[in-house]
Amino acid sequence: MKIAAKTLLLAGIVLTPTFASANDFSTATRVQYVMDCLTANSQMNVYEGVHKCSCVIDKISEKFT
Repeated sequence: MKIAAKTLLLAGIVLTPTFASANDFSTATRVQYVMDCLTANSQMNVYEGVHKCSCVIDKISEKFT
């Protein structure tokens, strides 16, 4: 069940168009970061983890643009 939920969330992240196209990180890099973050923080539920981890990579990206 966890794998199916992560797969669906990963598909949503990849298929969702980004509104800030000028950034230093590719979509694949962002997805990899979020997946690694979810693995490292497995105590969080999937929804909470994806939200927090994707916000972190967005903030990191803002620092580089």
